[in-house]
Amino acid sequence: MNRKHAFVLSLLVGVLVVAGTLAATGTVRLGGSSQAASVSDAEIAAQQAKLDRYEASLKKALKRKPPKLPPLEQTGTTRPAAAAAQPKVVYVRAESTAAGTGGGEYEHETGDEHGGSEGGELDD
Repeated sequence: MNRKHAFVLSLLVGVLVVAGTLAATGTVRLGGSSQAASVSDAEIAAQQAKLDRYEASLKKALKRKPPKLPPLEQTGTTRPAAAAAQPKVVYVRAESTAAGTGGGEYEHETGDEHGGSEGGELDD
């Protein structure tokens, strides 16, 4: 590694270390200076009463049972009716054509429409 590159990288790492240290100390300072939240006992009691009412409604809902479902229709088979009504699919393969017949635009290997040479061959 070139000495200039090493110096630039070490300078950059030093700047990043200083920035990280400042950020960490700022975070610690902010966390330590926060005071305990001052909430009155009346507010806590009101919130607790609200939570107790909600808990009672949840317990009441848990004791209620859902209505019974109607009985299932017995068809005698284990397969659904929709699956039984589907038609059977039959695949028919098309006839293959013999290779080399039929001509077409790619008939010549040289790529020339008139069958001439491409010009890459040596002529005597």
